[in-house]
Amino acid sequence: QQQVSAAAQSPANIMALAYEKIISSLNIAIRANEEKDFQKKYDASKKAKDIITQLLAMIDPEATDEITQNVSKIYQNALLKIMDFDVQNNSQHAQDVIQILTPLGESWKEIAKQNTSQPAQDILSQNY
Repeated sequence: QQQVSAAAQSPANIMALAYEKIISSLNIAIRANEEKDFQKKYDASKKAKDIITQLLAMIDPEATDEITQNVSKIYQNALLKIMDFDVQNNSQHAQDVIQILTPLGESWKEIAKQNTSQPAQDILSQNY
């Protein structure tokens, strides 16, 4: 049970859970949009945007490596697409974000399985 607890607290597992929450929130927002429940759509969309904003805030703005810059662009693009979804009520924008973020979330899940107790910097330097 201690191993499960360590895995639950690992940086990679936290990242995987963040991606899962973004995707589940967007799926809720899409369903709510189809049902014309705009308050539910707003709440779920806001939750997804809040998590992405937090992930974006964790990126070092001084970082110049290509991976960091690309991830930053992915997060920025995801936020713009979700805002388009909010305004236009076109679920395809949210679907696009899900399609982009799903492989990243799956990668974090895989990293979490392989590295249940290493610090985030060690995980990132090994796998990227």
